[in-house]
Amino acid sequence: MRILHLDLGGVWRGGQQQAYYLHRHLLHLGEDSVLLAPEGSPLLLRCRKEGLRAHSFRGGVARHPCALLAVREAAGGQKVLLHAHDAKAVFAGALAKLCGIAGILVAHRRVAYPLAPSRLARWKNGAADGWVAVSQEVAAMLARGIPPGRTVAVVHSALDLAAFRDEALEADLAALRRELSLPGDAPVVGLLGAFSHQKGHATLLEAAPAILSRFPTAIFLLAGEGPLRAGIAAKAKLMGISDNFRFPGFRADGAALTSLMTVAVVPSIDGEGSSASIKEPMALGVPVVVSELAGNIEVGGDAVKTFPVGDAAALAAALTLFLEDAGEREKSACRGVERSPRFSVEAMGGGVLDLYKRVGFR
Repeated sequence: MRILHLDLGGVWRGGQQQAYYLHRHLLHLGEDSVLLAPEGSPLLLRCRKEGLRAHSFRGGVARHPCALLAVREAAGGQKVLLHAHDAKAVFAGALAKLCGIAGILVAHRRVAYPLAPSRLARWKNGAADGWVAVSQEVAAMLARGIPPGRTVAVVHSALDLAAFRDEALEADLAALRRELSLPGDAPVVGLLGAFSHQKGHATLLEAAPAILSRFPTAIFLLAGEGPLRAGIAAKAKLMGISDNFRFPGFRADGAALTSLMTVAVVPSIDGEGSSASIKEPMALGVPVVVSELAGNIEVGGDAVKTFPVGDAAALAAALTLFLEDAGEREKSACRGVERSPRFSVEAMGGGVLDLYKRVGFR
């Protein structure tokens, strides 16, 4: 049976990276795997660049007739297992199943938010034979919003450990420090992620003065784009601490940036499923401080230091402890490196393939 991956996001974020990893891994295993994404999307372009089988269509709207026609064409005249990698793709997959194009529909859920309660949402979500949940919390939320008897598997999102570590080793960190104007002896507190409300940048900004009172040369490296970026930068200026902040925007050199960090921080306030912002520093031996969301704790385990969600004073205390104590940083770093293999591409691919078989693949 052909496996058809459908992603309608049209951007390159965590979900698209996971679809790419899974598609590449299944092809490596010899599976008949095909990816379908909007024309011009970063995911499609990357797959084509690497010679991975990919089809396209114009427009990223699930109800657009082009989407359904593209699914039928990519199916190659046979019923397929359609893996929907985002919410729009689940709708298109439900239509494909209704039309007899998809024999099996698998949906992926990567955020810890309840499913929408509308009649249309219940219909499309009920069409899925199986669900991949990226954490136990996401699985529990799914169980409250899908019909009884549907198969749900907890499979954490993956990190390509070897490639990420190689990228870090090959980086010219001295040049990167000069580019970002990072003093050689300054501790770096890093956060890589989209500037959106749920990521908790505001909590980190509120914690910064207490940290700077103890470490006045500390640099806060906040890489990413999003609607809140300009506001966070403006507030740092009003607070008189903008010289201690760097906002380099979206960067493709995440491993190199992570290598510069003394401590990584994930201060998210909700929605986290299986955060790459925790896995990436753990893989490189960088200690991590995370908010006490269930998904963050599930990923980080005993390798991370935690603080109550939204508590800026507690965040400042946790970061200060790491910055003051090299021994604590070393213990956390060792635990993170030891924990990293459970998030490999092979582990993720094996978990998803097992779900496929449980819902009738082959």
